Amino acid sequence: MRKTKGLKDERVIDRLLQFSEWAKDGKLVKSRMEFEQKCGLSYNYLYNTRYMTKRGVGCEMVAKIHEAFPMLNLVWVITGKGSMITMQPDEGYKAAYEDLKKKVESLKKVIKKM
Repeated sequence: MRKTKGLKDERVIDRLLQFSEWAKDGKLVKSRMEFEQKCGLSYNYLYNTRYMTKRGVGCEMVAKIHEAFPMLNLVWVITGKGSMITMQPDEGYKAAYEDLKKKVESLKKVIKKM
């Protein structure tokens, strides 16, 4: 006999879908489709994995999502324990932004010398 799905039965894919909704609500993406594109996942990967197949989510897919959204807490994804977010979204991109800003300034100096 199959038990009713409760919080303890939640799977990794359920948490990833929850995170994609959080990203959408937080205006990091406009839709689940954009979320999947940003992560390098195929169209409807999350939905199909959750509702159309019995397979689980592979480590490579979780790694792709984490690479696109470094604020995602991997412990939470795997175990469901702790908080979903390890840092504010803008903090994850701050270092990359600062690095890009320095490169732009360097390019401006090179262009000025020409």
